[in-house]
Amino acid sequence: MSMNKSSSEINEQIKDAIDISDVIGSYITVHKAGKDYKAVCPFHDDSNPSLSISTSKKIFNCFPCGTKGDSITFVMLYEKLSYPQAVQRMIEKFNISVEGFKITEESKSSKKAKVLYKINKIAADNYFVNLFSDNGKAAQKYLKTRGIETDLINKFEIGYVSENDNNLIEVLRKNFSLDEIRESNLFIESGSKFIPFFRERIVFPIKDVEGNVLGFSGRIFDKGKDKEKIKYLNSKDNQIFKKSEITYNLNNSKNVISKKDEAIIVEGYMDVIALDRVGIQNTVAIMGVAFTSGHVELISKFTKNITFMLDSDNAGMNAMLSIISDLESKSKNYGGLKLRFVHINDSKDPDDFVTKFGKDETIKLIENKKTSSMFTMDYFESINDLNTADGKVAFKNAMFVSVSKVNNLTDRKLLLQEIAFKISIDIETLVQDFENQYSRTAPKHLEKSEFSEAFNPPELFEPQKYSGFEIQEVFQNPMDYVSKTSVTIQDLLKNLDWTAAYLKSQELLIAAMIRNPALGYEKIKKAQVLFFTKHHTDIIKTILKIYKNSNYNDDDLDLIISKVKEYKKEYLIPIIEGIYSGIDIFFKKEKIVKKLKISSKVIDDSISTLELRRINKDIFTYQDTLVNAKSKQEATTLLENVNLLLKKREKHIKKMKG
Repeated sequence: MSMNKSSSEINEQIKDAIDISDVIGSYITVHKAGKDYKAVCPFHDDSNPSLSISTSKKIFNCFPCGTKGDSITFVMLYEKLSYPQAVQRMIEKFNISVEGFKITEESKSSKKAKVLYKINKIAADNYFVNLFSDNGKAAQKYLKTRGIETDLINKFEIGYVSENDNNLIEVLRKNFSLDEIRESNLFIESGSKFIPFFRERIVFPIKDVEGNVLGFSGRIFDKGKDKEKIKYLNSKDNQIFKKSEITYNLNNSKNVISKKDEAIIVEGYMDVIALDRVGIQNTVAIMGVAFTSGHVELISKFTKNITFMLDSDNAGMNAMLSIISDLESKSKNYGGLKLRFVHINDSKDPDDFVTKFGKDETIKLIENKKTSSMFTMDYFESINDLNTADGKVAFKNAMFVSVSKVNNLTDRKLLLQEIAFKISIDIETLVQDFENQYSRTAPKHLEKSEFSEAFNPPELFEPQKYSGFEIQEVFQNPMDYVSKTSVTIQDLLKNLDWTAAYLKSQELLIAAMIRNPALGYEKIKKAQVLFFTKHHTDIIKTILKIYKNSNYNDDDLDLIISKVKEYKKEYLIPIIEGIYSGIDIFFKKEKIVKKLKISSKVIDDSISTLELRRINKDIFTYQDTLVNAKSKQEATTLLENVNLLLKKREKHIKKMKG
């Protein structure tokens, strides 16, 4: 874009070409008030129409919050655009010509994107109409069972694609070339036929901030008929649809986010709609658990306060831990983010929580959001048995990583006091322990040169040197891996992600004992001593006992659950079912085998990962003791042990790399 005239001349041309009430009215609802107009101000938490719009003066003004300006200013503020971007947006949106303003080459090259927007808009309208046809009655009925009535269907423009919908392709063929239709990815081409990609699914249009339809997500709803199908099916990536860079509902929620100065991040479309149903409208779905830099840049235009309310399963919890690890250190890069986290108790996701507990409890849950440190503490307390010495040590070591990232000394001391209370130890001892691990001062009786190598952080894996896909699953959430996000093993093994990797290894071994017990029984029986969280340890011991006594066939979850009940361990059932379904999603998505059987490689890699944890734990134990050695001889002996373990770890990692 270039400007041959001054900005004041361009401003006048635009203001003369289109009435300010029409510009603002294209974004928010405006009401006639005498010769001028009024509207609820989108720039502060306004309940009365405080925004005055003068058509004669060509300005708007909100007296309570002080925001004012002309139509271009409004577009700049509302859409978070620079002046040249706002001018170009208005020229394109209202189809006006401005002398002295040249459309950039980049804008001309967006013609292809505009074609795709048009195709998707026609498709969205077609799907919406289909939902209210005879073909869509079953889909409508399903939506009502989920609490989604007509008002919400209209707001989110939910649609339905029937099995033999030929109307859409006929309309598109009259207006677009076959290449343009193919580029939209709305159809599967079979000979001369164009089969709808989202056939027999309820569809949710996914829009950009300006409301352009970028693509769709289709959901199955007939469990009996669709049991073999993937639950959600997203548009394939093309020029305008890039899943890692877009969100669901930001076009609807951006103004509420700006007003409340907070965005609530959820995983799915149904979560957004359920929260909207109870009046919580500052929500955005990231369509999975991967929160990328593209998402941060998009949302941080509207607020720096981001609250994560992901699902309560292992995938959601591990994702929030990864977000803490990744974003806390990068917060300043985005202007200082303030991150908060919501743990959904007694429900699997926000949609489920809203349905079970209603509006007031949901609002209360969100109001009780936690800082990253307190969320991390709650999580590690839940997976470690603080009634045992091992559980307390594991909890303490995991929390020390979090404490080490807190720069404010007062906050750090408060956090250490909370940890000390949790594990019933005096604060002075805990502080000394923390300083010993993280101060890097030389142990007594040894020169720094003698011990420095023994305190090097654990080596990180290099994913490009890894062989086989199976080990990747150990270190990544299944959905992250399937959607091929940019998350690497190196990312996941930093700090708290070591724990995520170890947890996933336990889950894979549990899944192996359900899916293909004969393959892994002997190896896993020996490896059960490597399990380190109470519930996972209880589960693997119970399942090994069931297999030994019952010798069940592959993939007999029902028998396992019935036996778990016999053993009076019902509290383990939700965890077993969660692991079972999570692993199932991964392997089905990868289409490795029709009837899932976990391979020997998965089992070996998982056991190797837990063995690595044991080695690291031994290293850290010796390091703790080394710092407080009472004599030169004791320090030297301990140092030799640490160095032997370091060599053992190096050899183990090389073996894992293959």
